[in-house]
Amino acid sequence: VNAPAPLAATGWECDKLSVRGARASFAGYIGRLLDEGGLRGKLRKMIIDSWECGSQLWTEGLDRVFAERCGYEIWPYMPALFGFVVDDPATTERFLDDFRRMIGELVADNYYGELGRLARANGLEFDFETAFGDIVPGDVLAYYRHADTPMCEFWSPRGPCSCGSDRFKPFHPTVSAAKIYGKKRVAAEAFTGHPLWTERLRDLKHLANRAFIRGVGHLVF
Repeated sequence: VNAPAPLAATGWECDKLSVRGARASFAGYIGRLLDEGGLRGKLRKMIIDSWECGSQLWTEGLDRVFAERCGYEIWPYMPALFGFVVDDPATTERFLDDFRRMIGELVADNYYGELGRLARANGLEFDFETAFGDIVPGDVLAYYRHADTPMCEFWSPRGPCSCGSDRFKPFHPTVSAAKIYGKKRVAAEAFTGHPLWTERLRDLKHLANRAFIRGVGHLVF
């Protein structure tokens, strides 16, 4: 299930490897807000937060998709997904590279890409945070082509690793993608941390300055 979320907004995660999952998610959430909630024409933007769930490695028909994209059958190499060496280490790594690349492409095109198409068809801009590289394998630059505003993230306090580090939701790939695809601005989830909101704003200014210097132009709380 999705997390963190209030009880009324908690439910099953959609299938992020299939366009059917993206369509079901949009219809059951944003689509209901637009139509049943009477917000069509009043909402301007749809934002997907960072990846708040476990990894997904399978969807219906993935074996067929793998064969079409990679040119060979997946079944003889399935043990590699569970940590076993198939034939030899080099062969195993080649398979894992193909598999991870395919997962990244499917998430980028079928989830973020389809949600972007649905959002714009309903008059909404579409922004989303980094997911590739920390949870999902994939090409960050290819992934961000689907966003109107690419988003990264920085925390307070800034730690040497994990959530507070510069490697957690990095500035540079997000800014690079914005430049490559001609996006108008780069956003960042800003000042997130524990404990929440106990600092004075002036004590956080140096973190904002670091983000601005690195190419962020829009702070999101």
